[in-house]
Amino acid sequence: GDKEGNIKVFDVKTKSMLRQLKGHNEAVRSTNWTCEGLYMISGSDDKHVKRWDLGTQEMIWDSKAIHSDYIRTTDTNPTASDIFISGSYDHTVKLWDSRTKSSIHSFNHKNPVEYAMFSPSGSMIFSCSSNEISMWDVMSGKCIHTFSNHQKNITSLCMNNDGSKLLSCSLDGFVKIYSIESLEVLHGIKYNGPLISLALANDDSKLIVGQVDGNVIIKNKSIKTENEDIDFIDNILTESKLLSNKYYKGSGIKPNNSKDTIFESDRAIRLKPYETNLRKFNYSLALDSALKSRNPVVVITVLEELSRRDGLTKALSGRDEITLEPLLSFLSKYISNPRFSYLIVQVTHRLLDMYSGVLGHSDAIDELFVKLHDQVTTEVGFQRQIMKVMGTL
Repeated sequence: GDKEGNIKVFDVKTKSMLRQLKGHNEAVRSTNWTCEGLYMISGSDDKHVKRWDLGTQEMIWDSKAIHSDYIRTTDTNPTASDIFISGSYDHTVKLWDSRTKSSIHSFNHKNPVEYAMFSPSGSMIFSCSSNEISMWDVMSGKCIHTFSNHQKNITSLCMNNDGSKLLSCSLDGFVKIYSIESLEVLHGIKYNGPLISLALANDDSKLIVGQVDGNVIIKNKSIKTENEDIDFIDNILTESKLLSNKYYKGSGIKPNNSKDTIFESDRAIRLKPYETNLRKFNYSLALDSALKSRNPVVVITVLEELSRRDGLTKALSGRDEITLEPLLSFLSKYISNPRFSYLIVQVTHRLLDMYSGVLGHSDAIDELFVKLHDQVTTEVGFQRQIMKVMGTL
């Protein structure tokens, strides 16, 4: 989520933007996938919780302004895709079911809620408000236990893979580890500055914390038994040695020891040509650079960004035979692809409106327009056959 109220979905491997969801009026503070991975929940400063269909890119559920202050956290039930929660600065955590319009239950706190999450089983909710962590039973709505072991505001929570231990981080610079069985603090880790986020890897092998100054610190497990790896948290509790790999925002900071790893900051990443041109508002050159990559996902992403900026007409105009050829080749090749067809049809209509008057002046361009026409005709015929088959069934 970004400050403009948009939600962007990226491909982790290619780093390309796959979806952009628009519906919030203010900054989006929290997003979560549902358990089956087909829907998404978002919470915003506009006090709305929304549910999105990733396939159609449409909002399919809205909580309206039930919360009376900014929403800072959301989470989805790991066993039921229709159940989710939202935490707000209005001192409440609300439990929602997308099959109804109103909240199922409201869990009241004494102070603004910074973070809330389900347990791995989905039967409990953990929320942090000020320097307290509340443990709630979902069915009864009652508070089972309250942890109060930090000196300053708690900013984030997470659990290990089997749900037996809870971790919290705070502005006091501590990470605390709690036992869910005994409801006691098992261990604490001190960092050099205030902490705003933490997470555990799925296999509990790494602990990642984010600091207020922009640093991200990763702790890895370092020892193995004869049969299996020792769990990260068990390593801590037995005072085993941990390796610290630190990510430094910026440069010039030396690692503490030879086993530390320095990761380059975002400023050291070289931008792709189309990214550079988009930043400079050279829309036509950005589209040409994307077409040269021969990656359809990149081209579609650039076209979506140009459409969002109202720069599509500028990018398509003023083209000659040489610069039109790769664009028309791309459109004719992918216009029948269901992933890209909606946007490509819009671009094709815009292109025909702009260049219909120059048809007949270039044999190469005329041939590409004819190929594009044949592709559309073939696809329409195919769709008609499918409709007949569906009617027969």
